[in-house]
Amino acid sequence: MFAKYWQAKKGDTVTVNQSHGGSGKQARAVLDGLEADVVTLTLAYDVDQLYQKRKLIPEN
Repeated sequence: MFAKYWQAKKGDTVTVNQSHGGSGKQARAVLDGLEADVVTLTLAYDVDQLYQKRKLIPEN
């Protein structure tokens, strides 16, 4: 529904790709190069890894 709305309003095509999995699986996928606008992580360890290994997020 959003994609059709945005297309009509702005003329841009919206593509949503979803990838589901546990916190560690999502963190590993992003660390391995998966581009993501949103990641839902449960464990602080997984969040910390995004900073410590690749500086993908702010430290705090």
